[in-house]
Amino acid sequence: MKTQRMQWVVFFVLITIGLSATIQAHALPQFLTLPFDDPGVKLQQGWLYDFTPQKPLCSKKNSDYPYCHYGIDYVKGEVDQPDTWVSFNVLAVAEGRARYLPGHSKSWGNYVITKHTVSGVDFYTINAHLASSPLPPKQWVNITKGQLVGVAGESGKSGGLLHLHFEVYRDRII
Repeated sequence: MKTQRMQWVVFFVLITIGLSATIQAHALPQFLTLPFDDPGVKLQQGWLYDFTPQKPLCSKKNSDYPYCHYGIDYVKGEVDQPDTWVSFNVLAVAEGRARYLPGHSKSWGNYVITKHTVSGVDFYTINAHLASSPLPPKQWVNITKGQLVGVAGESGKSGGLLHLHFEVYRDRII
């Protein structure tokens, strides 16, 4: 399990470096922070993305990877020990316009979608499986970097596990 976790961490670092390189190549400032400031929050599961359209990794036909995980899961507690996980505050990673959608998605459950525009380029972040949010439901509101946007929970298809599912997209949401 530790080897698999290390692979995820390395892959997450590579994705982060790739995003940084994309931002630098387009003369964009680095503007994202982590969606929390609690030092007890840890990476539980990384990003699994399918780069092979000829033989998709992310399909029910491939028993090794029956689905894709298009985000990063964070927990507060011990990694791989869900009975130790507790809720934590979820913060805006950058300024933008956010919308809280409680119960809008069977998969994400309660979530906040935020549009961040930096040097004319749009980025979208998703904070999913929230227990709650102080944002008004279904209304777009301006938010600032570091503002409380939710509380990690277990809504939607979270497997009944209390965590934050976090996603970042450029230009659109897939």
